[in-house]
Amino acid sequence: MAGKRRAAAAPIRGLDELAALGKRNLAAVAAASEAAAKGWEEIGKEVSLCARSSLASAAGAARALLGATTLTDVIAVPHHRCDVLNR
Repeated sequence: MAGKRRAAAAPIRGLDELAALGKRNLAAVAAASEAAAKGWEEIGKEVSLCARSSLASAAGAARALLGATTLTDVIAVPHHRCDVLNR
């Protein structure tokens, strides 16, 4: 009778180990997903900052060019302000 109990307990122990492995794997996937989400959030912030900077630079270049009343004024606009327009 004791042999049958031990034989029956072995598969249950194996299932417990399998369940524990599944839980650890799920926790690892959740942690990886959280890290990936944070990474994409940071990338989004950087893209947003770059876009804002680019728009501000383009607006400055446009203001400088629109404020020019003569060809000499247009030529006097610093070239770095127009770099955005050449992209």
